[in-house]
Amino acid sequence: MKRLPALVGLILVGSLAAEPATADSKEVHRLGLEAVEAGRWSDAERFFQTAIEERSEEKVNRFLKTAYLPHYYLGIALAEQGKCRLALETWAESLRQQQIQRSKQLDDLNRRNEQCQNHLRQVEAAATEVEQALAAVRVSANSLATLGKTPELAPLWDQGSPSFSELQRQASQQLADAQQSFDQGKSRDTLELLDSAKTLANQARKDFEAAVATARQRLGDLNAATGEALQKLEQAEISARRVLRSISHLAPYPSNLGARVADVERTLEAVVDSKSGTDASVLDKLTDDVTVAMAALRRAA
Repeated sequence: MKRLPALVGLILVGSLAAEPATADSKEVHRLGLEAVEAGRWSDAERFFQTAIEERSEEKVNRFLKTAYLPHYYLGIALAEQGKCRLALETWAESLRQQQIQRSKQLDDLNRRNEQCQNHLRQVEAAATEVEQALAAVRVSANSLATLGKTPELAPLWDQGSPSFSELQRQASQQLADAQQSFDQGKSRDTLELLDSAKTLANQARKDFEAAVATARQRLGDLNAATGEALQKLEQAEISARRVLRSISHLAPYPSNLGARVADVERTLEAVVDSKSGTDASVLDKLTDDVTVAMAALRRAA
């Protein structure tokens, strides 16, 4: 019995030691409520996080009409900042503790819970659309890059205003901006950023497709010009060989005529070596070379 006062003293000391933490958590909880009323969501988040660190257990006392619900209010602060995933986790903890079920705030929690779930479903749908749009952009970007490596267009890629390289750079920047908006929107669950990403991706796709169409048209024009130049060169080659055959019976040639025949033969060898994979300008020059060599041959003959 003599030890009873000491035991009582220990209990009192323990109670006094625990009281400041409880008082602190209630005070921080009150500050959080004021921040919620004022719409200061980041402050409210900080206050309720602190309250939870002080005392995580929620408590509702209907008789005293008091409620300590830091998880519930933290979820509100998070949801108002667009952090729905964290809000749902926080509300799940509040429901697990089964104190919110005793309060009038339960209906509000359920309503906000459903709103956040709907928001996340919209985010997932929007993210899927953006991913599809980005995939379509990359297809067009690869098509343009492939065209830029063709032997016909590669030498011309940096020419003109705007050049193909400039069009490619601008569209690539649009694609990079779209990807950045998508990454941020997906990580933050923000529909506005995802909508912006979709708009940027669609614009980038249009820019790439326009550049691809222009590049293909240019390639078609170059191929047509090359085909026409090749046809002229082949006609000049056929005519020159016909002439050489017609004077072959004069061999051995006089020195002047022999020199001209040798010039034509060297020119025809250059034609054979250069006809494949050569652009129109080179083919036109070869045709001119054959024409000049043949004119000199005729004069010598």
